[in-house]
This record gives sequence, C-alpha cells and structure tokens, in this order.
Amino acid sequence: MWVKASGTSLGSIIAENFVRMDRSLLDAIWAKSYPAETDAREAAAKEDLLAARAPGEEEKRPTVESLLHALFPHRIVYHSHPTLGGGLLCSVDGEGEARRLFGDDMLWIPIVNAGYVLAKRLREEVDAYRAGNGGRWPRFVLMQNHGIVVAGETSREIVALHEEFEGRMIEAIGGERASLFSQWAPNADAAAVNASGPIRTALVDAAEAVATLAAYGGDDAPVVLHDADPLFSPFLDSRDSFAPLHGALTPDHIVYAGHLPAWADDASDLDEVMSRYRSDHGSDPKIVALRGVGVVAIGKNRKTAESALLLFRDAAKIATLAPAFGGVQFMPPDQVDFIRNWEVEHFRARVGE
Repeated sequence: MWVKASGTSLGSIIAENFVRMDRSLLDAIWAKSYPAETDAREAAAKEDLLAARAPGEEEKRPTVESLLHALFPHRIVYHSHPTLGGGLLCSVDGEGEARRLFGDDMLWIPIVNAGYVLAKRLREEVDAYRAGNGGRWPRFVLMQNHGIVVAGETSREIVALHEEFEGRMIEAIGGERASLFSQWAPNADAAAVNASGPIRTALVDAAEAVATLAAYGGDDAPVVLHDADPLFSPFLDSRDSFAPLHGALTPDHIVYAGHLPAWADDASDLDEVMSRYRSDHGSDPKIVALRGVGVVAIGKNRKTAESALLLFRDAAKIATLAPAFGGVQFMPPDQVDFIRNWEVEHFRARVGE
C-alpha cells in the first residue's frame, strides 16, 4: 500500500512523496497491546508504524493515518477535509443531521484522539456497520471535527463520491449560504504588511511583541499578513460576534493556524494581548483578530503565515456554514491538548515550514 508521507502537501505531491507500506505488517499491529498512558502508547504505535515500511522506504515517514487507510480493501482510499463537510462535522447537531442527509450510506465516528486510537475506533465501527448491513462497506465515513473518508476502485469513483457528498451538503445548507460559498476564493489582496503599516508598527513597537519576534528567530521579524476580506466581517464587530471562531475546529486548524486565535479591540492593545496570550497558553498566537479591522496571520516565514491565514479563512467559512446544523461545535479541551502536545503534529508542522 502507498500512503502520503507525513507533512507533504497534496497540492504539490509527486510520486516520491508516497511511502510504500507492507500490508501484512500493518495488519499485525492489531494483535499488539499498547500502554494505557498516552505518550507511551503513541511512541510504541509510531515505532510499529515505521517498522511497517517496505524495504527502501526508511527515509520517509508515513502518515499517522496509515492504519485507517489499510482498513479498506478498495484500490483507492481517500481522506479529505472539505470545507462544506466541516460545516456539518464541526456543528452541534452534526451527527443527527448527517444521519438525516446520508442515512445508511454514512458511518459517523465521534471525536477521539487521532492516529492509532482513531483507527482502532474506526475498525470497530466499520465491523459493526458491516455486520448490520449485510457486509456492505459505508459509502461515506464522517469523522467528527476531522474529515471524511471515501473508498473506491477508480479515481472517477472517488470524484463522484465527493461530488455526491458536496451536492447533498449544498442542498442542506440552502440558497443564501450555498451562494455565498460559491463566491469564496483566496483573497488576492492579502499581503505582507510593510514596516509603516499600523498593525506591523504596533507589533514591532510593543515590548512583549519584540519578545514574540525573538521567539520566531532572533532579530528577524516574522512575516505578518493582513486580511480584511468581507468573509471575516460578521465575526469582527465584538468579542461576542467573534465567539464562533474562538476555538479549535479540527487538528489541521490547530497545527497550522494555532489552537486559539487572539482578539484585540484595538491595535493599541496588541502589546497587552500578545503578552497575556503567551502567559495563558505558553506560545504566541498565529492569528490575531482586530475588531472592525481584519485578521492578522503571523509566521516565521511567508509559507507558515500563509498557511495560518488559509486555515483561518477555512475556519471562517465553516463557522458561516455551521448555523445550518445547529451552530459551531469546537473540539473538547482534552482533544486540543492531545494535538498540541502530539509529537506527530510537531513533526508535520516542522516539515510544513
């Protein structure tokens, strides 16, 4: 089985970015017993996953979700995080609405720790689903606050499943939101704020912000991107209106845009905001929202800043869609802490830099 190497981008992936895995060694993992303690379990599961690489693949690190892919006998197993799906998966009534929309075509997986624990839970749920459905495999696997999985024999079948999923979602979302969704596109005006920009000046002049810059690499100032797209406008009137974005939606949002954005009522508050955030969370924010002004993404280089902004734009779209399904539901604190402290995600973030 070939799986995507951890940290590589699907947008620019080439054949060499896939890792060849030994299916028999992956299957053997299910017979293993792992420690109950989280760090010990994850370390042991990682070593077994690495040991399942085929000869000659030792320099590559397979995606932690390799076991998830290996569960399916289909030729192609495709796991993705569509924004339309996020509106459902990150919502209060997600499971009930998913059952209404997809019926027996769908298998819902409640939120659990990613990696081995998720694959184990999925294996149990798939077995139960097939036992109750004459051996049939689910057409759509929907994982709460995560993403979807579909499987098939051809790429055309995979595309058709995604198009069907998207069509049902657009029908459920309704006219106004579906129309808004079709208009969303990457903001071409998002650019690095120059040294004279008020946001950049406020960041650089503040004493605590100088410490923040040091954390990103000595005297080198980070890349700061400002996005004032109307997409964000409904969320920037007040702290209350920002609430649907003030949390973690999925593991990817945590890895690339941070587990929690910072809020500032005014640019003059940024020194206090940055200092308080570091004190409260032990890290610097990757996203700062400025009331009535826009969103600022901060990264050690342009790639990391752009990734943070891209994922936060996605979060804003999900937060706009979620009211169709009862409103936004964030990941619970224990799940957020797991992702923030997980070695796998630290590795993925480093590779993505």
